[in-house]
Amino acid sequence: HLVAGARFINWDNMGPVTYFTFNDNYEVNETIDAPSGSYNSYFNIDPRLSVDLSISERDRIKFSYGLYHQYLQLISNSISPFTAMEIWLTASPNIRPQLAHQWTIGYSKNWNDQAMNFNMSAYYKKLKNQIDFNGHGEIYLNEFLEGQLRFGEAEAYGFEISWEKDFGKLDASAHYTFSRVYKTINDLNDGRRYPANHDRPHDFVLSLNYNFSKRLNASLYWTSSSGSPFTSPVGFYEYLGKTVPIYDERNNDRLPAYHRLDLASSFRLNRNTDSRFQHYLRFSLFNALGFKNSYQIKFNKLYREEYFPEVQANVLTNGTLSPSRLELVQFLPSLTYKFSF
Repeated sequence: HLVAGARFINWDNMGPVTYFTFNDNYEVNETIDAPSGSYNSYFNIDPRLSVDLSISERDRIKFSYGLYHQYLQLISNSISPFTAMEIWLTASPNIRPQLAHQWTIGYSKNWNDQAMNFNMSAYYKKLKNQIDFNGHGEIYLNEFLEGQLRFGEAEAYGFEISWEKDFGKLDASAHYTFSRVYKTINDLNDGRRYPANHDRPHDFVLSLNYNFSKRLNASLYWTSSSGSPFTSPVGFYEYLGKTVPIYDERNNDRLPAYHRLDLASSFRLNRNTDSRFQHYLRFSLFNALGFKNSYQIKFNKLYREEYFPEVQANVLTNGTLSPSRLELVQFLPSLTYKFSF
């Protein structure tokens, strides 16, 4: 089975608007007042190809290639899920559309008589016009924000394995993903490649759902994943009475691994499934084992017993660099009533 196609995309920036151009030092070079209508345009063709081969009644192999352009970019300067510093920027005279070549190959096997599926796939992406912030960039309320952006390339690769099985009253599934994402931007990290903020090599998910009866079921969800990379200081120095951090490589450290177990149970209050009105009670327990999952690291200049470092950091100042961490909620129960008709 072969499928081929292409997307034809034309992107226009519309005025009236005032925008800036920048020189090689990322300083404002010119202020331009664009009139009404299109003042900047990108036209691209994105081809797609997919091949699906049936080896037998149970076995299939798939291959695909695609070229993708992205014209709306989410820019963030934090790995925290609770940051407010996220900005959407469109393609413009200063921001070329991001481009990605993606190749995937996959294998799947189905045991219909045993209600079981197995899937495995691998992928590789080559990306261009990737965006990152300049070090110590001025981001907040900066009308020249595009001058704080740096551009380069990235590559991503990995594989995924999934298994699903219906045991009757019990449905089970397990998924594992290995993935790496690296950026190379000439003006950052001395031109050396570094892990992207969303580089999380290992991710494992286990899901179980058990039906005790037609009215009562319970579920278990377990997830484990590598921590996100972040840039930590390697030391400090004093300047005009202020403590200034010293940074070396970008994303040189990584948050601790993330683990979480969620439990849930749902009970239908109606005995009659044909009733017009249906009532449900659902109890859930978020992070049932109380794992201390970090979402942010703070660095303290002086050592304190309560700040004893629980994460590995690059320390070049004889132990005076002591990281502490902020954690997600450890234990959260909830009870929900649902009414439907």
